[in-house]
Amino acid sequence: MDYARRLTVERKRFAPELEIVMRVYFEKPRTTVGWKGLINDPFMDGSFNINQGLRTARELLLAVNQLDLPAGCEFLDMITPQYIADLVSWGAIGARTTESQVHRELSSGLSCPVGFKNGTDGNIRIALNAIKAASQPSPFPVGHQGRSLRHCVHRGQ
Repeated sequence: MDYARRLTVERKRFAPELEIVMRVYFEKPRTTVGWKGLINDPFMDGSFNINQGLRTARELLLAVNQLDLPAGCEFLDMITPQYIADLVSWGAIGARTTESQVHRELSSGLSCPVGFKNGTDGNIRIALNAIKAASQPSPFPVGHQGRSLRHCVHRGQ
């Protein structure tokens, strides 16, 4: 929270020319072995107390929001957003999941702006296709008409 408080000062200093969003990522997308992130293993001991991880993530996001600081998260699965999306101001769909149809549908159902990262090879075509797909109505447990606040996040290779 120390970082969040310091970032809040900078956000106020640079407003309105720059919108600063705190990156608050709870899961690790590239992990094949080892720690999977706060939500999956909050005690870093292999106990995988996901319920506690979700509670801790919500508490942290709530504290960040109470500082009037927007939080940005990457959405890796379809379950986690159901617990935290109401406290997220900006979302990302990662380079390895931008081509995933279920992630595109998830994005079109989220209320916050969502950025799609370009592919791991640097190609932006998959991100542009994802933006197009997410802007259209699609089946999702909560009805929606698609979202217009979808954009590309250009990342390195």
